Amino acid sequence: MNISWQNLDGSKHTALVPANIWPIVEALGMDDAAEFLLHFRGRHLYINKGKGQARGSVTKLLGSEKATRLAKTLTEAGYGQQNGKKYRVPTAYNFLCRYLRSNGFNLTQIAARLGTTDVTVRNYLRSDQELQRPRDKQHKKNLSTWIDEAVALGLVVRVEPPTTMSLMSYPDHTGHLARPTHSISSHQRKD
Repeated sequence: MNISWQNLDGSKHTALVPANIWPIVEALGMDDAAEFLLHFRGRHLYINKGKGQARGSVTKLLGSEKATRLAKTLTEAGYGQQNGKKYRVPTAYNFLCRYLRSNGFNLTQIAARLGTTDVTVRNYLRSDQELQRPRDKQHKKNLSTWIDEAVALGLVVRVEPPTTMSLMSYPDHTGHLARPTHSISSHQRKD
């Protein structure tokens, strides 16, 4: 399932719902999942499969049917009260920023609703591709710097690719580069 939102520059972005949020969205739908996450994010819940709690806070928010469906889905996904464990609801800031933006909230409103800063919200609203680009650019810059340092220290030699094909590497009748048929032995080399 995807979520779409309009970025700050007006462009539309689409991303997958994160895997840790998927069971919640599957059980409740996008709108109720967002409401559940806004209300319970970061808290521990005890999930009992198939047992709706009439007075429980999840039931009060979602209703008995949806609370039971959520408990069943989370338990089947491997969460819930198994071996004495309880479920911590994900904070899901990334998902919630994108969801609220897709519903017309501006940066300030989203930041106030999530209790964070507008800078954090702006970073969460960047698309996954935009988030990857600076890391790739920085990695290439670092790699180039490291290679230059290694060349300056004499650890490696920079080799430029050949511009023309040499006589020693000509294509044979199959289209593959032929290998030389002879080699220079160590006693024939002049160093």
